[in-house]
Amino acid sequence: MALRLNRGDIKAVLVDLSGTLHIENEATPGAVEALERPLLLLEDAALEDFEGISRNAEEINAVVVGLAPSKFEYESMNHAFRVLMNGADLIAIHKGRYYSRGDGLALGPGPFVSALEFATGRTATVMGKPEKNFFLSALTGLNCEPHEALMIGDDVRDDIEGALLAGFKAILVRTGKFRPGDENRSSIPPTAVCENFAAAVDYILR
Repeated sequence: MALRLNRGDIKAVLVDLSGTLHIENEATPGAVEALERPLLLLEDAALEDFEGISRNAEEINAVVVGLAPSKFEYESMNHAFRVLMNGADLIAIHKGRYYSRGDGLALGPGPFVSALEFATGRTATVMGKPEKNFFLSALTGLNCEPHEALMIGDDVRDDIEGALLAGFKAILVRTGKFRPGDENRSSIPPTAVCENFAAAVDYILR
């Protein structure tokens, strides 16, 4: 999610959703109220449904891996393996190691992408965090430079370190997948560490 903000040296704010604004269907404390402040919300494009895609391994030219827990079982992974061995490209929406659910931490797509890379000897093209191009592309149409943008997230590696390496400022929140000590696990220190999204918004507005 991208928020446009004209305040001081920050013109845009990127917000990680899962673990930052909500954990499964439950909003993090103060998140709803924080979004009602004078910020213009710019939502990402809606996901598109793809119908009629062939399941024949010889006819598929790419394997796209996102967060799809129901697909991370042997038959689906083996089908993906066969498709890749026939020459298809491996594309990862992101390589998050884990994420936060209502019942605790859960494996993200990263370990399954890595398994396919290991089995096939292929290297995935990563389209999302923590790739620099992901963060820079989020600024398209916002009329601001990376140093004028800020990322809020709960993942010190994918959200925070990725944003910082792209030239953004970054606030780590202690919700979702955050674990004590995460603020010291980035090669670049976060701009700030806040209790939750609402506290991060307070920090920005101050």
